Amino acid sequence: MSRTKNLTYDKSRKRYIFQIRVPLDLTTAFGGRTHIKAALGRIEGAAAVAKAQELSAHWTGKFESTRQQRTRPFQAIGNAKVTLTLDDALFRRAVATRRSITLRGLQQKLSALRQGADDAWDVAVAEAQDWLKNSRRRLARGALDDAKQALEDIAANYGVLLTRKECDFEAFADLINADTVTLASAWLSALNGECGLDALCPKPSDLLPLTRFFGTPAASLISAWQDRLKLVGKETRPKTVAKYASIIEDLAIVIGEAPVEALNESQVKALMALWQERGNGSSTIVAKLTTVITLVAPVSADAAACCRSILPRTRIDRAKRLPLTAAQLHKVREAIVADEVTTDDDTMLVDLMMLTGARLGEMMQMRVGDVIQHDGLWHLKIGGHADAVLKTVTSYRTVPLSTTQTPELERWLSLRTHTAAPSEFLFGDAQADGFGCFGGPESKRLNRVIRSLHDDKRIVLESIRNTVARTLRAEGVDPRVRRAILGHTDVDIHERHYDPEALMTIEDFMEAVPVLEALAAKARGKCRAAS
Repeated sequence: MSRTKNLTYDKSRKRYIFQIRVPLDLTTAFGGRTHIKAALGRIEGAAAVAKAQELSAHWTGKFESTRQQRTRPFQAIGNAKVTLTLDDALFRRAVATRRSITLRGLQQKLSALRQGADDAWDVAVAEAQDWLKNSRRRLARGALDDAKQALEDIAANYGVLLTRKECDFEAFADLINADTVTLASAWLSALNGECGLDALCPKPSDLLPLTRFFGTPAASLISAWQDRLKLVGKETRPKTVAKYASIIEDLAIVIGEAPVEALNESQVKALMALWQERGNGSSTIVAKLTTVITLVAPVSADAAACCRSILPRTRIDRAKRLPLTAAQLHKVREAIVADEVTTDDDTMLVDLMMLTGARLGEMMQMRVGDVIQHDGLWHLKIGGHADAVLKTVTSYRTVPLSTTQTPELERWLSLRTHTAAPSEFLFGDAQADGFGCFGGPESKRLNRVIRSLHDDKRIVLESIRNTVARTLRAEGVDPRVRRAILGHTDVDIHERHYDPEALMTIEDFMEAVPVLEALAAKARGKCRAAS
């Protein structure tokens, strides 16, 4: 049986093992692995040798193709060139980038020499000796020629223009000259058969901080985030995708072609300054930066840590919505009725929100078929059709309401349920935006009216929902009934598992009906106590 150096035999398990070493300059390209190992199983020796030779050829070819791909020069096309300012932070990266160019040329020359005559090899050794001697002299004298040539080579090979503004170019030249001595010495040793050149190849992460060399571009963070969610069966909402994409577009503006892995403190501060210039408040900036952390953390723990270090240690509270008093609610309703732009449907919308505590988007998604009348009460099935998109699973609910104190609403509901098809929207003008969300036009229209009455930005249309919650609590309605009517989940573990709100019936909600009916009466300027 012929033998192969990549084949061993595991006596304890009585099986053959294939193993091949990953070249040192390629370990990063193969996930940091130093060896590729595979168990061949309990097969005959001849079959194991054949399989090992096949695997050896496969991996050797893969190593070579990976090396060629990494050392392939970048072709600057059109406006693909990029300009970086050469400073102390980029010195060593520029040296490593120039080394990759030089090594590529030396490897090509070595391949040609191996196929040439012996006298050509002797000439190459003599030239290498002269190169080493001269490079040592230039290092000693602090020559600048190699450093200037290095910048030209980087620009020609990779389309990266390094400008020398306020940097210690002599210090950069010393680094280039010292690296040239290292390369010249290694080249001479390689020609003498003392070592190879692979160990000198810089890691991609040591090159200039540009995605053409290594790393993840900011633009790819959104698709990577979506792919991670798909792996666990979660879908991304278009509005969330658009919001995240806008944040990452700002990040791309700040870091340019730099990879996410190279994100630094000054770039994070520049990103926050950009948001501040656009009028974003402190809580918005913190929320956006938290989103950046969420998106970059799977790619680079260092980049995420850099963002976290900038976040303020103290909590920045977001302004909470305020509930409306009975007097404020009455004024708001009167203003909506009197406004020239608002419609009768807007008034009915406000009344329904008071009587159900539903969110604006939930109301605007309702179909006519979701509304039925039974035993003198109207039953609104929130999320009652297949196309409904609600905030949470517990948002799907049926809420009873009484229209005794709202005769206009009674007539409006009767008209809609008797004249419109069940598949039509309860509010005829309801329409989803580009993200599939409902209530945008209504929110702008009605909040404009509310803003004319109140300067406090914490009082908005959705404050009606806060008013309903406070009213139910003040009237002593069961906390679980309050949460269920508002579409919130149980807070008690026992109830969540053994008596969940999903099992509540209309009868459970009945104690809230007179309370909300009284609230609607107050909003209309009437005084009626809850019975």
